[in-house]
Amino acid sequence: MIFSYIPRWGSFIGCMSWVLAAAADAPHPEPRVIVNVVSVRGPHAPLEVQRAARLAWGRIIRCYKSIDSGAKGKLELELKVSKSGSVASARVGPSTLNNSELVQCLADTMKGLAMPRASADSVAGIEIHVAPGDQVSP
Repeated sequence: MIFSYIPRWGSFIGCMSWVLAAAADAPHPEPRVIVNVVSVRGPHAPLEVQRAARLAWGRIIRCYKSIDSGAKGKLELELKVSKSGSVASARVGPSTLNNSELVQCLADTMKGLAMPRASADSVAGIEIHVAPGDQVSP
């Protein structure tokens, strides 16, 4: 562990580096979810679309836990993002998930998701990666 000394903050920084190191080793029991926007065709800013899409994390977790909490894989979706700021439709693309009910739930959960407004509609390509969380030993 590296301790940095800054007057009045020295002990705090040393303590925080220890806490961060301990957190890195802690188990992660919640399912692992990654949402990436890989393309945007239209006036919507890709980083804003990605930020909004990642806010669906709770919805994605609900689908995952209720349908197949052991699934691992990737789903590609094509989202039609309306100029008024919502996902108007979600079309399922290639997927490595072997559960069609989970795939449909993940697609449906993106419909109606709040998005930034823009001057016209856009089409966003996104990937959702899911995997089980860590086993927590008693």
